[in-house]
Amino acid sequence: MSGGTDSPSAEPLSRGDVLKVARLARLRLHPEQVDRMRNDLAAVLSHIDRLRGVDCTGVEPMNQPLAASARGGNRLDSDEPGETLDVEAILARAPVREGTFIAVPKVLTDGD
Repeated sequence: MSGGTDSPSAEPLSRGDVLKVARLARLRLHPEQVDRMRNDLAAVLSHIDRLRGVDCTGVEPMNQPLAASARGGNRLDSDEPGETLDVEAILARAPVREGTFIAVPKVLTDGD
């Protein structure tokens, strides 16, 4: 990709760079999205470049951003069946129902 390894955001990303990243990520971009993605990817690379300059000497890596004590410890509830919701009461509140199911709008189209 453009810019080399020392400073990935020194040069603007080419359309080819964006299309290569999209292909590797298994994304299909429409032509009008490529320019916007050039800007977005350049911003991400610029941020990563700034992070490279942060001195992390003596800082231990964390697997969680907050210590367990700050979160109140791990919560381990027993896996026991509890009270269930009344199906008719739930269906009565649904805006649209199909038999014994709540009808939801389609969010994905064919081919997307």
